[in-house]
Amino acid sequence: MDWTPFFRDDWLARRQERALEPELPIVDPHQHFWPDPERGYDPARFLADAAGGHRLLATVHMETVVGWRAHGPRHLRPVGETELIVRLVDDPGLRSPGAARLAAGIVGAVALDEPVHRLDEALSAHIAAGEGRFRGVRWNAVWHDGPNPFPGARPDHLTDPANRRGLERVAAHGLTCDVFVLHHQLEDFARTARETPHVTFVLNHLGGFFNPAGEGAFEAAYEGWRRGVEQVATATNVVVKLGGLANLFFGAGWRWAEQPTPPPSEALAEAYEPFVRPAIQAFGPNRCMFESNYPVDRQQVGYTVLWNAFKRLTTGMADEDRRRMLSGVASRIYRLD
Repeated sequence: MDWTPFFRDDWLARRQERALEPELPIVDPHQHFWPDPERGYDPARFLADAAGGHRLLATVHMETVVGWRAHGPRHLRPVGETELIVRLVDDPGLRSPGAARLAAGIVGAVALDEPVHRLDEALSAHIAAGEGRFRGVRWNAVWHDGPNPFPGARPDHLTDPANRRGLERVAAHGLTCDVFVLHHQLEDFARTARETPHVTFVLNHLGGFFNPAGEGAFEAAYEGWRRGVEQVATATNVVVKLGGLANLFFGAGWRWAEQPTPPPSEALAEAYEPFVRPAIQAFGPNRCMFESNYPVDRQQVGYTVLWNAFKRLTTGMADEDRRRMLSGVASRIYRLD
């Protein structure tokens, strides 16, 4: 994978905007740290991206398969990432007055199909390592006919009974389950969510719209995505993250990164509207939260511009609903207050 597009700082700097409505509180429920030599995206770099004037209160770190333990029982190796994130954000240099609480919530990785006793041990270890921050796990169930970015991806991942048992253990530990699928998997996910009502699911990236190539393919894919989102919304134990559309690996296929300058927030809001509006209509504002998906979406949009677009998308809505989607739902689901 080529990580160069993540760090085209000169290109991103060509589009500067002031933060709109800077008094509105924001909680970013989906951001990543990659503090390795290849990518080097650490808390200081994120804070520099987020320094454009928005009132960012807190973030939730989403698992990135970094910092895993190199040795020891395999089912406990992902706990190393939770340990690493806690060390990173406990840096005293990040604790200036009024600064955002980075990784106030942590979502980690487990193998849901592990035997119950091992899964319980892994979840308990994450909770202990998180020192009060660990809030849930992410289920990377992405599968499609082409190359898959996640190891072990398979078409029956969502319906495997072993994974269903694992989901029940996640709920028993008081944790949420973030889910990353593509839009053609939404029907299977909706069935899984309805059949595991004790689990609180967080559907990532607006249901994973995947734009295939070919004439007329976008329209057909969009209709399939919309039907899938409506089906998932019937499961009242699912909330949805509004975002994740600007990445170059999945997403709606916009090629802003090939343009001389990044898109302004007006253009971004216009492009996102056909996806954000139906999701809000299906789930309701009390089950929607905006997400940055940074630095993945950094490939094509700046942080300040992105949140300006989200604010534009909610202009005209009730103030209470806007605050829910910009901060309240994320705070509630990930228990950040």
